[in-house]
Amino acid sequence: MIRRVMLIPSWYPGSADPVNGIFVEDQAEVLAERFEVLVFVQRIYGWRQVAQGRLPSRAGFAMRRGIRLYEQSIVLPPRLPYRAVAAYLLRRARAAMQTILHEWGSPDIIHPHVVLPGGWVGTRLGRLLNVPVVLTEHTGPFSAHLTSSSRRALVRETLRASNRVIAVSPSLSDQINAVDPLLKIEVLGNVIPTRFFFPVEGDTSEKGTPLRLFSASLLTKGKGYEYLLRAARMLLDAGFHRFQLVIGGDGPDRPRLDAMITELNLRENCSMVGMLTRDELRDRMRRSDLFVFPSLAETFGMVIGEAMACGKPVLATHCGGADFQVTPKTGLLVKPGSAEALAEGVRHFAEKRSEYSAAGIHAAVAERFGETAFLDAVTCIYHDVAVRKVCA
Repeated sequence: MIRRVMLIPSWYPGSADPVNGIFVEDQAEVLAERFEVLVFVQRIYGWRQVAQGRLPSRAGFAMRRGIRLYEQSIVLPPRLPYRAVAAYLLRRARAAMQTILHEWGSPDIIHPHVVLPGGWVGTRLGRLLNVPVVLTEHTGPFSAHLTSSSRRALVRETLRASNRVIAVSPSLSDQINAVDPLLKIEVLGNVIPTRFFFPVEGDTSEKGTPLRLFSASLLTKGKGYEYLLRAARMLLDAGFHRFQLVIGGDGPDRPRLDAMITELNLRENCSMVGMLTRDELRDRMRRSDLFVFPSLAETFGMVIGEAMACGKPVLATHCGGADFQVTPKTGLLVKPGSAEALAEGVRHFAEKRSEYSAAGIHAAVAERFGETAFLDAVTCIYHDVAVRKVCA
């Protein structure tokens, strides 16, 4: 019987960064409806951060969003080779487990998120405790883990030591299989909080009114926003003026994108509103007509799912994750890295917006990625690996 589940995320929200890894926190919250959940978080600091006054907190148990955490702060010496880093993290994790076992008990399943470092640490703890390990991978591109021979070796070790590997989209599964072609991989998308993101009455506009476009993401070059801004300029040049584009989020590419808005003379039609809280994000989604996601590559677009859960159709690119998430009933997919394709997609939606049903879009997302769908699917995986372990 599966009762206790310990998550070991490579990324997890905290006071310094409340967004990083929030999709893992969402999963922990849903899993806690059926299991006793503990999230073991190793907060990693470098010497430079410590010198700047970002002192690590003391290790111990804490609560966040109703989830029990065990947080361990780790200061890494400089210039360690990655295998030495992994070994040090494991040594610290084994010390933490003494407290966890005494205060919480032994897990029945260890569920790390992301192959390095959480997955590697998790598989070693699983071997130590004789507990099955289910690894979920989120990283795109997966090649980001393969930048050195030592990291490649650790990745292969982790994949082969896991009792089950989950990829959040078919495209990511293909990338992992390129590293280990014999590996059997489950595809299970991230959970979308459809109880929080849902449509409200009176949040749509009629045909002929200005089109409200919204997008939100970490603002990096790989997210493709330069193509979206050029698409906006193309629409204006073609006489399509009745639209407003709002971009939420922050990141290293924001200054360049803000300069592009000025350069392309888009100030009357485009605005950037910076980082948004989850409540603000939901409010912006509900007040939009179309969510646009111009990313060049993505494993699973959380904001795509959240927008659709709010009943909004999505214009996205064939970027990997979106191909898994968006269907003809929930939106439109176009060529990535193409301003022309995005502009044509907006024009298409302007004509077809009445054909999309907010309730239908929400229901489609809830059926595939909602809390109940996720919980049932992951429970099945847990029980399957537990039974196989007993049989073995």
